[in-house]
Amino acid sequence: SISMLLFCLLFATSFLLGQSPVRVASAASPPMPCGDIDELIKAINDANANPLAETIITLTPGCTYQLTGPHNTDEGANGLPSITSPITINGNGATIARATASPTPPFRIFRVSSTGKLTLNNLTVRNGSLLSSSKTTNQVVVTGGAILNSGGTLTVNNSVISNNVTVGQKAAGGAIQNSGAATTTITNSSISRNSATFGGAIAGTGTTTILSSTLSLNTASQDGGALSIGAAAVTIVNSTISGNTATSNGGGIGIDTASAP
Repeated sequence: SISMLLFCLLFATSFLLGQSPVRVASAASPPMPCGDIDELIKAINDANANPLAETIITLTPGCTYQLTGPHNTDEGANGLPSITSPITINGNGATIARATASPTPPFRIFRVSSTGKLTLNNLTVRNGSLLSSSKTTNQVVVTGGAILNSGGTLTVNNSVISNNVTVGQKAAGGAIQNSGAATTTITNSSISRNSATFGGAIAGTGTTTILSSTLSLNTASQDGGALSIGAAAVTIVNSTISGNTATSNGGGIGIDTASAP
């Protein structure tokens, strides 16, 4: 077709000029069948197989997509495939959650790789649970109860991230853990009732921007009830940080480059 020919010409021209290939936006998919985790996993895998396209995954309004076991163990157990390409999930008020009934094992919901770009719109993410090993010399501890952003780009809009937990001596980021040069932007969202050792809601490095959002009722058994910042750039605008607690330092925000992961 003419459109395919034009894409091939653009790809070839970019390659010859030594530039990144042109990224093509894909059309939004029809809504996933309500609660169909297999279809959601397939959609993410299909998107990762076509990294030049920006894939839009649409969930059925109001439905719950419940995960009962980990899909992979990339930097810890993950309920869904690692995000390695640009993916937008339009939740339409839906929920993605880890099942809480026994014997569901602990795992986080999302991992965003260094090549990944994940956008969550109008989605609830809850009940992620991750065990962290003890930190020893030269060991990198990467946690994140709901989402690990491992050097990629994470955008959360009009969403709720709640009731997620990381457990362990250096467990960090009850809701979100930023690792390396990760970039995370949270807008018009609520991050509440998450817990960790460091950063009950958010922990780590990289760049975090919080706009018109609420971080509340998160807890840390050591530092940073809401945020634990280590070698990170954090911008907070028109947002509320309240009701967060920490046993040691920073009931709201803990800044500790020595101990924060």
